[in-house]
Amino acid sequence: MVFYAASLSFNKPFQKSLQKKDFEGEPIILAEKLLVEKAEYIKYKNKKMLNMYVGNFLWDNEKLIAFRVGKEKKRKKNIYSESNMEFRRIDDEDYPNVIILWVREEQLIFIEKNTTVFQDSELVIRFLENYLNQRLREYDLSIAIEFVSDERIFWDYVSEYHGRIYALEFNLHMPNFFGDAHKPVKELLESIKSSYNAEELNSSIVNENGRLQISENDSRIKNFVSWVGAGGGTWDLTVDQEGKKTQKKSTDNAKSVSDGLENYTAEAIKKFVDIILHKLDLK
Repeated sequence: MVFYAASLSFNKPFQKSLQKKDFEGEPIILAEKLLVEKAEYIKYKNKKMLNMYVGNFLWDNEKLIAFRVGKEKKRKKNIYSESNMEFRRIDDEDYPNVIILWVREEQLIFIEKNTTVFQDSELVIRFLENYLNQRLREYDLSIAIEFVSDERIFWDYVSEYHGRIYALEFNLHMPNFFGDAHKPVKELLESIKSSYNAEELNSSIVNENGRLQISENDSRIKNFVSWVGAGGGTWDLTVDQEGKKTQKKSTDNAKSVSDGLENYTAEAIKKFVDIILHKLDLK
């Protein structure tokens, strides 16, 4: 089994709402509570309605540790009627699903990769993000969920496409969890949030001729890439690849681990999460 790592970032608006619900506790505990309330969200994709659901919640001492996300899928099924000796095709419902591991202490989730269920794991992230934001809004909170990515891959791209880079764009979420290791970016984003009541910062640099110069010694770029690597946003490089403009994205380079999960029980999940946190150096 392959699991992708993603980080949860909660944000409070600088200006408080006059009508908001109160909750005593950490935002992630509130998110756990909201996840189990009527867990269905309807999303449009490719002009088709897609029903997605969450369920099979696993708890350990009142702490959420895992659940499943699935989608409703219609399929044709052949049946046989003995009474009139006929074969008939009928519509049948199927709910393929993937496992989500929920790590409260680290504000991380791990998403099972299964392309037969979801071709792109980012769809699962956006579903959870949208579903929770609909409910967190009443508490003056929002959530951003982004893949945790390998910083080195960004610099590998910069080296590989040197002299053929058109644009670099960052989308950075406002902080709530990252520590002193990311202090420069955290202070910058806190200042922007205070001044503009912003929830995220979009920053881009462009050279239409594909001659953008990006140096690994540039402290601001380096800090932004590190912030994204921890799951605080995304980066997007536009490069010339064999004569065509191509995008290289942090979301395509999420940290992942391939390991076997023995079974879907609280004890097995706890043991498995401890293993993958150490494997990915996230603890």
